[in-house]
Amino acid sequence: MRTFALFLILFFFSFKTAVAETLKIECTVKYIDEKKALYKIGDKTIWTYDLKSKKFLFSDDFIRQYNLIKIEDKYYAQYTRIFRYTGEFLQKTVEVPETEIQNLLTHDFNNQTPEVFEKMFFLINTHFPKNKKSKKLYWQEYRKNCVKAQKRF
Repeated sequence: MRTFALFLILFFFSFKTAVAETLKIECTVKYIDEKKALYKIGDKTIWTYDLKSKKFLFSDDFIRQYNLIKIEDKYYAQYTRIFRYTGEFLQKTVEVPETEIQNLLTHDFNNQTPEVFEKMFFLINTHFPKNKKSKKLYWQEYRKNCVKAQKRF
């Protein structure tokens, strides 16, 4: 009986540790500014983050991520930022000219850095109003409210 109790304690301890390595949050779309809408206000999305992954930047304040995607002959830069204290989610994407991202084409996006996040943040926020004004280039902004899924969200 004592061995069984010890087994149960170890099982629950290891289960809690495994769960703590993944952060799962549910978000509700509250604001959309997009050339071609993908979501509608009120839509729910689920986001899962591996807390050990280098594909994301984790700090006490934010969960951040950036991407550069090539579709056909066009490049799209994107960042996501979740404020951990309030659950506010912001995602912006813009079409960017290849000439302005030459130094990012060889970057390892599976190993995110705060410095590159800042470059992407500046690039995207610089192009966002230009793209929106042109009506030819792509832009997208989503703001969501996220439910805190774990104690350390």
